[in-house]
Amino acid sequence: MRTECKKARRISPWLLLYLVQLLVCSNKCNSFILEGNETEPGTEIESMCPCEDCKCNLAEKIPTPEGSPKTLVSAGKRTVTSSGGSAPMLIDGKYCDSTPWQPGKALPAWVAIEVGGGICELLLYWVASENSNYDLPSQPNLQHGAPVSYNIETSADSTNGSDGTWTIVKHINNNTLTARSHSIHFCNQRWLRFVVLDDSYTYSGVQIHEIELHDNSDRRINGWLFFGDSITVNAFNRKESQNPAFSTLIWEANSGYYPMQINGGHNGDSALVAINRLIQALDENDGINVVAICLGTNDASTLSRDRELYRNAMRAMVIEVQKRDKIAIIPRVPWSTYTYLTSRDKLAMAQIVDDLRKEFKLPAGPDLFTFFKNNPHLLLDAVHPNEEGNREINRLWAEAALLIPEF
Repeated sequence: MRTECKKARRISPWLLLYLVQLLVCSNKCNSFILEGNETEPGTEIESMCPCEDCKCNLAEKIPTPEGSPKTLVSAGKRTVTSSGGSAPMLIDGKYCDSTPWQPGKALPAWVAIEVGGGICELLLYWVASENSNYDLPSQPNLQHGAPVSYNIETSADSTNGSDGTWTIVKHINNNTLTARSHSIHFCNQRWLRFVVLDDSYTYSGVQIHEIELHDNSDRRINGWLFFGDSITVNAFNRKESQNPAFSTLIWEANSGYYPMQINGGHNGDSALVAINRLIQALDENDGINVVAICLGTNDASTLSRDRELYRNAMRAMVIEVQKRDKIAIIPRVPWSTYTYLTSRDKLAMAQIVDDLRKEFKLPAGPDLFTFFKNNPHLLLDAVHPNEEGNREINRLWAEAALLIPEF
């Protein structure tokens, strides 16, 4: 009698690797952190960690206060500084027109935040709001508060932010930006510490206005970079008088999301000269999913004869964003009352944006052209919106964001 032999089912090597990792991770999630001082987020070994929801994390969770976004896990948490005090101003939700954390010139200096457990990945964002431009080298005489060199450290066993064992998970040298974001592996950890090592670009030492810590264990935080000119600088500086800001409006409309937002504005910027700054911003920030390319006003004032230069420069930036698997979005260039630009000139700039949206299948950004044409009283001068106009820009961007399917 012939016996039929069933063919053995082949086990995928990826499944086998996953099962091995799961066995290791059940003992200690930190086995996925590479040996050494720093682990870069997104590396293959880390991204395959099967405990993204931190079921293996035994550290106690600290609830987020009522009235705060649930994913913003820094809100209301205990802070401790190297001077022995605390720094509640770093986690109070005030990003501008507020007292910053100023550790002084005696370095290193640090602030520690007791985050609590139950989190496998953090997205950290810090901002020094005294600077108007996003990159410091452009302001050699106006460099305020941003650290040049710093460490980010974590601890599982500290009791007061000072004692215990600390691991350097990020080391940053030669920083030239006024705000940065970093992905931090945090499984089985409890404390995070921001350590300032060098403040040589500043006159009066580091002045950091806010640190956000987002629970990004499920990789769902939508980080936004608003990259643009002086209109962007003013609209997204998060002044108290211009609230509610973009992130707050998104959270109020969808309580499951509180996106990180970075103000990448640069006074006087145009599409023709911005590509290198965009590349730097994308290279040096983690967690950015959407890039709003808000340029065109300064191009409109200089390219009345050859607007194809603007089109080609914007195309290059969209391509740079999309090749990194991020979403690019472009608003229609705001209406202005510049007398040397005809209505035909202004419409031509808006049409270029419409063409680029169709060419690259981009989600629709806000129509700032039509809005400010219908509301010229919201302009402070010939081109810059007043505070009410800046609030409206945040509102229009939030409405546009909520229509993006990926969001």
